[in-house]
Amino acid sequence: RILALSQFRRAVNTNETIPDSLFSAVKQLPEGADIEPLLRRFQEGIDTEADRQMLFTALARAEDRYFLRLRAEEERRYRRLFLWLLLLGIGTLGGVSVGFFLLYRQYRTEVSTYEASLEVLQKWRQGEWQTPVPEDAAGAGVLTSLRSVWQGIDTFLKALAEGKFNFSLPSEDHPILERIAQFRQSLQQRWDMQSEQALTLRSLAAFSEILKESQTISSLAERTIVLLCRELKAHMGALFVREDSTLTLVGTYAYDLSQATQRRFRLGEGFVGQAAAEKRLLRIHPVPPGYLKLRSGLGEATPHTLLLIPLIFQDEAYGVVELASLEAFSPSAEPFLQKIGEHIGAALANFISREKLAALLSEEQALRKTLEEKQAELLRSAQLMEEAQQKLIESQRQLASQISAIRSAALVVELSADGTILFANEAFLSAGGFSPAELRERSFLRLISDPTAASSLEEALAQRTIWQGSLPISTPVGETLWLQATFAPMEGTHPSSYIGICFNITREKAQEEELRRMLEQTLLQEERLRETNQRLQSLNEELLHTQTELKGQIAAVGNAAIVSETDLQGRIIRVNELFLEMYGYRAEEVLGQNHRILKSGHQSDEVFEEMWRTISQGRVWRGEVRNRAKNGQYYWIWLTITPVLSPEGKVLKYIGVGFDITAQKRQEEELRSALELSQAQQRELRIYTQQLQAAQEEMRRTQVELRGQISAVNNAAIVAETDPEGRITFVNEAFCAISGYSREELLGQTHAILRSDRHDEAFFKELWKTITEKQVWKGIFCNKRKDGTLYWIASTITPVLDTRGRLVKYIAVSFDLTAQIQQEEQLRAYAEELRRAQAELRGQIMAVGNAAYLMETDLQGNLLYANSAALEAWGYQWEEVAGQNLRFLQSGHHPPEFWAEMWNTILQGRVWQAEVLNKSRKGDLFWQLLTITPIRDPEGAIFKFIGVAFDITAQKRQAERIRQLLQEAQEKERSLSAYAKQLEEIQSQLLETQLELTGRINALNNAAIVSETDPEGRITFVNEEATYVWGYTKEELIGQPHSIIRSEAHPPKFFERMWDRIKSGFVWQGEVQNKAKDGTTFWVYLTITPVLDTTGKPYKYIGVAFDITRQKVQAQRLREALRQLEQGGKAYGEHFDTLPWFLTDKQAIIQAASPALLQMLGYTPENFIGRSARILRSERTSPQTFMDMWSVIGRGRPWHGFITNKDARGEEQLYFLSIFPHGDYYLAVLLPAADACDLLKADWLKNYVPLDLLHEYELRLQSKDYEIRELRRIIQSLQG
Repeated sequence: RILALSQFRRAVNTNETIPDSLFSAVKQLPEGADIEPLLRRFQEGIDTEADRQMLFTALARAEDRYFLRLRAEEERRYRRLFLWLLLLGIGTLGGVSVGFFLLYRQYRTEVSTYEASLEVLQKWRQGEWQTPVPEDAAGAGVLTSLRSVWQGIDTFLKALAEGKFNFSLPSEDHPILERIAQFRQSLQQRWDMQSEQALTLRSLAAFSEILKESQTISSLAERTIVLLCRELKAHMGALFVREDSTLTLVGTYAYDLSQATQRRFRLGEGFVGQAAAEKRLLRIHPVPPGYLKLRSGLGEATPHTLLLIPLIFQDEAYGVVELASLEAFSPSAEPFLQKIGEHIGAALANFISREKLAALLSEEQALRKTLEEKQAELLRSAQLMEEAQQKLIESQRQLASQISAIRSAALVVELSADGTILFANEAFLSAGGFSPAELRERSFLRLISDPTAASSLEEALAQRTIWQGSLPISTPVGETLWLQATFAPMEGTHPSSYIGICFNITREKAQEEELRRMLEQTLLQEERLRETNQRLQSLNEELLHTQTELKGQIAAVGNAAIVSETDLQGRIIRVNELFLEMYGYRAEEVLGQNHRILKSGHQSDEVFEEMWRTISQGRVWRGEVRNRAKNGQYYWIWLTITPVLSPEGKVLKYIGVGFDITAQKRQEEELRSALELSQAQQRELRIYTQQLQAAQEEMRRTQVELRGQISAVNNAAIVAETDPEGRITFVNEAFCAISGYSREELLGQTHAILRSDRHDEAFFKELWKTITEKQVWKGIFCNKRKDGTLYWIASTITPVLDTRGRLVKYIAVSFDLTAQIQQEEQLRAYAEELRRAQAELRGQIMAVGNAAYLMETDLQGNLLYANSAALEAWGYQWEEVAGQNLRFLQSGHHPPEFWAEMWNTILQGRVWQAEVLNKSRKGDLFWQLLTITPIRDPEGAIFKFIGVAFDITAQKRQAERIRQLLQEAQEKERSLSAYAKQLEEIQSQLLETQLELTGRINALNNAAIVSETDPEGRITFVNEEATYVWGYTKEELIGQPHSIIRSEAHPPKFFERMWDRIKSGFVWQGEVQNKAKDGTTFWVYLTITPVLDTTGKPYKYIGVAFDITRQKVQAQRLREALRQLEQGGKAYGEHFDTLPWFLTDKQAIIQAASPALLQMLGYTPENFIGRSARILRSERTSPQTFMDMWSVIGRGRPWHGFITNKDARGEEQLYFLSIFPHGDYYLAVLLPAADACDLLKADWLKNYVPLDLLHEYELRLQSKDYEIRELRRIIQSLQG
């Protein structure tokens, strides 16, 4: 027997498998009957800590009884020995007396040891564990071991009740004490994990506030390092921020700056740079003596541990945090720092990007200013060149040949002072259809059909001034010839005559008139389109207003109900946020999926066949559906499916509006505060993440723009960057091209590699003095290329500073001036030669020069002569163009075939005339009517060409302007047509949207009670469902206050809080009891959504309500059944049978069950009563739930909670279970989730966490006192 007890106790302590023979041996003991229930529960694996305590108590009692039996057996043995000796020792009385005395003393010694043991056990039973075991007590070693075990159990239970995990256990080597130590370690780890999560959430919330309030990196760094030191109890901290490849100290906490020998680190330099380079956390322990001291006013000490954490965002280190502590950091510190380090890194990346953006913008402004200054310098140089041109061009050569060329190229006429025609060339006669006889001695003024132009020309002839303008000339055939004419007085041989240079613009005038007519037609059409546009805009505004109203209603639905849309095959095409939140899916996981992914299998296929048959016929379907979320949890919803019909009556899609009827009471109070805090912080983190994403998107867009601007600068200028020591760190392609060096040859070198001998040392000293004082330097360099040739550049050197004003680098932007310098040298070379030119026939030159551009070229097209008018139009000085080929005037407008035809004509000795588009030095384009005349020598060979050009830019521009106006009008016409078409498409889309929104509203009206009120609470709209439930007509409700349906179930404070919330623009939700017109009351779950105007104030309220009267009635019926249950008697028997309950003994063997339970689970009394309650257990309910349940009811306290059970068919379902201990039995009440307790289970469904006490449950339902009272009455009734 002793061996059996010892083996069994060892197996219990070590959780070893106990053979049936050992169970039989223990049961056969006299004590086996008392501990048989505990043995059976241990054998079935449903024992709890209370069972283990009872088992140890029973074992102690068994040992006590064993010692008592042993004592009694010894007493009987000694009595028999005494009688035997008395019978045998009659003859030897003296000797027997002595022996008897010795034996009696031994007997008393043994009895005293057993009594001492019993006394110790009795005191231990009373809780006096400190009572020592006497040395002479029987079984002193065993008792000492038991004392240590019981002391450990008592210490563990006391520490657990006080919530402490730091307690010491006896040093006894015992399996039970080892199990207690393991349990304590498990609880400590779980507590540390929860503390770590709370620390992370709290710190993220605080960092979010810091991020909102910080404007600069230094402010963010200072406040962040203070937060980290405070949360981790660090005694010193520093935050380094990355600038390019350098980490700079920005934020400190209790940091002694005098100890920091270096406050800047490159990547890979020191522990700080290495942590950033490796992108991993570094722990330094122990800290070497003298490495760092933590100082205060009283002394200093070496830190225990250093932590260096890189701040990583998108796989890039943006900073490093260094923390020091006099104590070891907690184990949760490193995971916490790695989590929050990502958020700090993202914030630093955002701030660094902003500062880089500001620096780049400042740099771009400086470059732009430099370009403007350079442009001004170039303009001044051009003006100086033009002045030199006017001084140098004083004479021309060979005027006779030039005049001949002019007469053959243009319409030339010579007039006397009174306007009489003295001469007209062949071009003039041919253009007007005149004969020489018709014009001889005839007044030119009479040929002009416009009197105003004729009088103006006559006045100019009288005053001997130059006249320019358009003249309409009447021809002999009755047509009008338009001429663009210039008349100038001639000096010299004919002082009273005038020469007129004209060209034919009749075709341009005709085109101008035609374009003007088309422009007027276009403007008229534009006016008609504008009127059509105004009508479409008016219609668009009406549709937008309707769309806004419908969106407001849809928003109200989205706040109150679970909405989903499917196509005709049942594939999901749209869900709202409540749908995703309830079922745990993301939008991309459900869109395009069939609605069967939510099917729980609880309902038969006939239900869904009837549903599809109904909605496919275009009718509304309503019913209760049990769906399954992504994580396997089940939800009951009241679902209304409404088909959306096209104007032809065809079903387009289906809209489902559901209401969660699983209620809102699922979680325990211990998790409520943490969950609410977590949700609030997650929302803040989502907002912060969205802000970061928006900032990153803005940063990317700005970077793209800056790259474009920098690329433009790189393409237009010569750009180089150097470090503060003058070493080249960057050059663009233009720099490499002009210097002749490759980028690899330049990087790392100083600019001295390009230095020429044109500048002395004082020049460079002044340059370095300027830029080291952080000022911009501007000047002109003469540098030397790699091949030894020189080039000139105008350079601007700008110092670049960091956020603390320290010099980081220099940026030099330069422009090539080599061509300008060479041109200036050429001008100076040609100046002397041009000054020696003599004037020939200045009067005629001036007359012709005012009217035309004259030029002479050799046979290769090289310029030999150009008059002042031509040079002025071109923008060049004579020294710049003398000897140059006239190709420098080509604009690229004409194809090569154009110029080939010109050269072919003039080389054959024929005159060539055409309109040519040339380009001036400034890049301006101008049109000329050019005539080129070949000049022959006396032998008849061509030795040069004379070109006469007339500026027709104004006429071309006018024609082009008219053409542009016509094109713009046509473009406007096309734009307005496209806009009208776009408005029609928008109108069509709005109509489709309106149809879709109308379908959603119809679905909502079929599923819920919808009403709208103005800001004063007067009803402005109700749907059909509202009039049906309330019992009023629409005419009776419109204009009435919403209190017309108010019942007396709620106090005034209830509605005051509701109005305060919705007037503040927030959504309100809650259960409300209303009263219909006939006086009947009904319950609704109401959601009120404020609709805000542009100022953010509510201008109406939309209420969406779902009828929950049926659930409330079920709860009332349950309370009524319990009330009748309390009355006993006949009613007791009737209603007790309707309640689903069963009765078990303490071994979980079912002793009795109600008919309602048997019917609900599908069992019969024969196959249910007498079996273990384990037949109801489902694998979906965790073993921890049953251990907690047995722990509670083992202490004689009721247990309530939600578990998943199996019925006789093997189907699993969620039930609400209440167990009430009573004597040697347990009364269990099993309610299905669809019953009235459905209102109380919402907070428990997510985690299946059981409710332990009614007091704990009251803490979870502080805002729902009436439900607490109902639950208390139900539990009291069940306990009765």
